[in-house]
Amino acid sequence: MGVCVSIPFAVEIGLGQLARQTREEKERKQEETQARFSIMFDRVNDELDENETRVENLGEVLSKSKTAREDLWEWAITVADSFSFASYNDFHSSGLDKLLPEGLEIHLYQSYLDFNTLLHGAKQAAAAHKHLSTVKSKNAANENLRAFIQKRTEVAQLLDETLDLLAEFRADGMKIIGSY
Repeated sequence: MGVCVSIPFAVEIGLGQLARQTREEKERKQEETQARFSIMFDRVNDELDENETRVENLGEVLSKSKTAREDLWEWAITVADSFSFASYNDFHSSGLDKLLPEGLEIHLYQSYLDFNTLLHGAKQAAAAHKHLSTVKSKNAANENLRAFIQKRTEVAQLLDETLDLLAEFRADGMKIIGSY
C-alpha cells in the first residue's frame, strides 16, 4: 500500500520539478533575447545617427550649386556611398526586428529602404546628368537635381520621425513583444 501512495507523490514531485525547470529555462531564454535585442538595437540606433549625419551632409553637398554639375553628382555619390547598413542587416537577419512594435519596425525598415533609394538615386541621377549634358538639356538636368533634393528632404524627415520613435521606445524601457 505504501508503494501505491508514494508513486503518485513521486510523479507529482517530478512533474513539479519539470515545470519549474521549464519555466526557469523560458525565463533565461527571454533574458538572453532581451540582452541580445538591446545590444543590437543600440547598434542600429548608433548607425541611424551616423546615417542621419550623412543625409545632412548630402543636403549640404546638394546646396552647393543651384544647377546640376557632374562634380556635384560625384560628390553626392561619395556621400551616399558612405551610408551604413551592416547593423540593421544583422538586426533584421537575426529576426529581432520582429520584436519591435509594428509601427516602429515599419519606420525603421522604410528609413533603410530610403537610404538605399538615395544611394541608387544619386548614381542614376549622375548617369542621367551625363546623358542630358551630352544632349544639351540643362533644364532637364536641373529638374533632375531638384527632384533628388526633394527626395533627400523627405528621407531626412522620415529619419527624424524614426529616430524620435526609437528614442520613445528606449524611454519606455525597450519592452519587446513576443519572442522570435
